[in-house]
Amino acid sequence: SALDTGNYQCKVVDANGCADSTNALVTQPNAVRIAISPDSLFVNLGSSIQLNATSNYDPAATYSWSPSFGLSCVECPDPIVDINSTAQYKVYVSANINGNNCPADTSITVTVIPDYDLFIPNAFTPNGDGRNDFFQIFGNLQAIRFLQVSVFDRIGEKVFDSNDINFKWDGTYKGNVLPPSVFVYTIKVMFDDGHSDKLLSGGITLLK
Repeated sequence: SALDTGNYQCKVVDANGCADSTNALVTQPNAVRIAISPDSLFVNLGSSIQLNATSNYDPAATYSWSPSFGLSCVECPDPIVDINSTAQYKVYVSANINGNNCPADTSITVTVIPDYDLFIPNAFTPNGDGRNDFFQIFGNLQAIRFLQVSVFDRIGEKVFDSNDINFKWDGTYKGNVLPPSVFVYTIKVMFDDGHSDKLLSGGITLLK
């Protein structure tokens, strides 16, 4: 018990004075090492990333992550991280070495990169040819928490509104196809991290 590493000699003498000996080598098990991939732990706002922790004692090792927020699982080596701000996680590993539980841990930081890019077109052609048939927005839509879009005609009457992030306006109002004209839109957006731009507005031209 509690021996240092090294060579030891064991000598045995019986009742008749007969002796024998042998040598025993006491070694130190390798330390528990943890590796986490991918190497680059950067993710755009609205996207997720999967971590994968491995140990030199796999499969005789168990894993536990802390804190639990934003993780798809805690007692696993490969959780998916879905967060809206930069966070640090610690993974605890317990390896079974010769019947003993040997612990180790390490920390990693998942950095969330703000991405508020949106593209709002200024014209569309709802003629059913399969090209540019709808007024819609493009960009990092998966990072949007809330959206309110309204479209008005030239006299200020609201002809379309929606809270659907993936809205598509086909240029109709009350079931009727509107004639070519210039309309005004307003769009209010809030992202997952609480960021909110000023009210977006502009003109959208309906062409045939």
